[in-house]
Amino acid sequence: MLNEKKILAIIPARGGSKGVPGKNIKNLLGKPLITWTIDVLKLSKYIDRIFVSTDSKEIRNIAVNNEIEVPFLRNELLAKDNSLVIDAVIEAIDYFSSIGEMYDIVLLFEPTSPMRNVELVDEAITILKENTEIDSIATFSEIELPLERIWLIENNSPRLMSQSNNAFKPRQQLSVAYKLNGLLYGIRVNVLKSMAKPQIITDNVFPLITKRDISTDIDDMSDFEYIEFLMSKNENNFNNRG
Repeated sequence: MLNEKKILAIIPARGGSKGVPGKNIKNLLGKPLITWTIDVLKLSKYIDRIFVSTDSKEIRNIAVNNEIEVPFLRNELLAKDNSLVIDAVIEAIDYFSSIGEMYDIVLLFEPTSPMRNVELVDEAITILKENTEIDSIATFSEIELPLERIWLIENNSPRLMSQSNNAFKPRQQLSVAYKLNGLLYGIRVNVLKSMAKPQIITDNVFPLITKRDISTDIDDMSDFEYIEFLMSKNENNFNNRG
């Protein structure tokens, strides 16, 4: 809790994965991938409840063994490849409301971004709590290429995505572009409930800029191996997080 605001952290973790089979429970430096996120969130001084939204009994057991209650499994209709994570967030909020647990802020942490730290988590919560004019928060990181140097290829015909003629100017004169990196999302529950079409990022979202070297998201085995390599270089720092 922060200044009387109750905080719910949700870790969405389906049992299925096409890019990396069993991705959320695959061992990363000796422990299941999802455990890295659980360990960081347990260190937060503001989070009131951590909830793992999953359709998998195996993932639920891992969460429970790490002192995280999982009072229900996700509706199987919300755990398909094309399911939207926002629906699982709504399901969780509605469940806790039904048992009398009301939250002011909900945070979403994808287990496929294991390099976040508790300082980032608590910074995001503080920003959202203290800036009442913003409705949501999300993490962004700078992409490698300026916007003017990104190409599209359609029917074997390459063209610059930007219509400007600045692609070959010195880099210092080009735009800095950012990507939504998935380290965390946060939104006020009353805002989420008031939306005709709920989504985790609102028009009035605060961009929390993070370092590019912690912003890799795991989609396939090459991502997994790359993150494992990066984390192994600083294994003591990561293991000391929890």
